[in-house]
Amino acid sequence: MSTDTSSGLTTPAVANGRSPGRPPGGSIWDDGRPTSAELETVDWLLTTTRSNRKTLDLERPVEPEVIEECLRIALQAPTAHNDQRWHFIVVTDPEKRARIADVYARVWEQMTRGERRKVRRFKGANQDYDRVQDSANWLPRHLAEVPVHVIPCMVGPRHDNEMVVREWTRFMQQNGAAVGMTEPPSRMWLDGGYFASIYPAVWSFQLALRSRGLGSVLTVVHLAAEKLVAKELGLPESVVQTCLVPVAYVTKTTFQPAKRAPLETRLSWNHWQGVR
Repeated sequence: MSTDTSSGLTTPAVANGRSPGRPPGGSIWDDGRPTSAELETVDWLLTTTRSNRKTLDLERPVEPEVIEECLRIALQAPTAHNDQRWHFIVVTDPEKRARIADVYARVWEQMTRGERRKVRRFKGANQDYDRVQDSANWLPRHLAEVPVHVIPCMVGPRHDNEMVVREWTRFMQQNGAAVGMTEPPSRMWLDGGYFASIYPAVWSFQLALRSRGLGSVLTVVHLAAEKLVAKELGLPESVVQTCLVPVAYVTKTTFQPAKRAPLETRLSWNHWQGVR
């Protein structure tokens, strides 16, 4: 079995000969089966793409064409019903970035009361908490300096539109008896499906950035005061902000897989076996 030394991952499909090497000039486009070397590159990208805050280069400008290239890649991500109701707002204007950062910082202060956030520590959690917390506290102070803010949005009926929720609930309750469903329908389907329709594209965008030497972090802090940012950007009610992605080149060039709990402690087969 082949092992990817950068991440410790094994690739049995390659080891079993189902992805042989190619003749000169051959390409993954020919058969869709990555070679061992190609899999190692993909695994490296997936296992070393981190949330970047303090490593963002606040001095180096980011070319608009790079952002557009990465967003074109993001448009290939899967989405619910194959209906891409996405819209990406790229903010480079320093004054607008400053006002967005001001909202972000005030919400952060509101959340933390100026203190270090205290979160529940689970058994087996890694010991990088203080470093990660310092990084999180750094962002509100420097967000305005990050050269590009990308705000991925959904366009159309809002997930929390009262009429949509009411009609969907009525429809589900009306049909529930016929299929033996007596419990009231959960909002999880609406909310989960709504945001799940864009987050794969956001992650694809972040991976594309990473492969080009840029860093990013997905944050939702400002959504606690989303209307203030919506007003700043002139967003109509039908446009829903889903997160904020600060983007910049990075000041470091080497990344390693993060410390994570062993998969065995986070995996259950067929029924809940608990966090071990």
